[in-house]
Amino acid sequence: MSNLKKTISKNKNNKNNYKIIKSIFLSISLLMIIIFVSKISNIKNQIEYSSLKIPDSINKPFFMDNNGVVGDYIVNPANGYMVSENTLNIPVYKNSTFTFGKTFKGIRTMLMVYLTQLNYKITFNEDFTYGVIKPIIFGLFEIPSSLMNFTLKKIPDSNNWLRESTLFGHKYNYVLRDLNGLTLEQKQKIPLNALVFK
Repeated sequence: MSNLKKTISKNKNNKNNYKIIKSIFLSISLLMIIIFVSKISNIKNQIEYSSLKIPDSINKPFFMDNNGVVGDYIVNPANGYMVSENTLNIPVYKNSTFTFGKTFKGIRTMLMVYLTQLNYKITFNEDFTYGVIKPIIFGLFEIPSSLMNFTLKKIPDSNNWLRESTLFGHKYNYVLRDLNGLTLEQKQKIPLNALVFK
């Protein structure tokens, strides 16, 4: 009788393990499909809107000076594409668009960006001196501004932008500095061995 109970218990455990493995497999498969569809959608949009040019003021690489989330690294909006006369879409996971530090925090951020296929949709005013950034995940879902609220403000008489952010209630600011206008001290703050998407 005791052996029979053990056999029944073992069979139940095997069934539970099978269900868990099946759920994990299905979740990974669904995520891979979402990632594939998101990439195809971005490629399609980039081709469709290729005639719209990114304004010179944002069409260049920038140093994210004092970015407290992933460190001081590089962002290159030139790898994005315009989806209207005043709206720029930046696939954050795209090749060499963002760089990340070789730290646990940087790798964690990089992984989250890739798995969610994070895009930034930036809607500018008419003279391109102010923009509202909307994070979009899986190519479909816009994160509410109550959770993430990002803006860009052109700093007068310079090629730089002020990035103002509220992330889950925490506020922080940093400056996007034109790489061509960095001082020696600012250049020394840029990591030499950052990670990028290939």
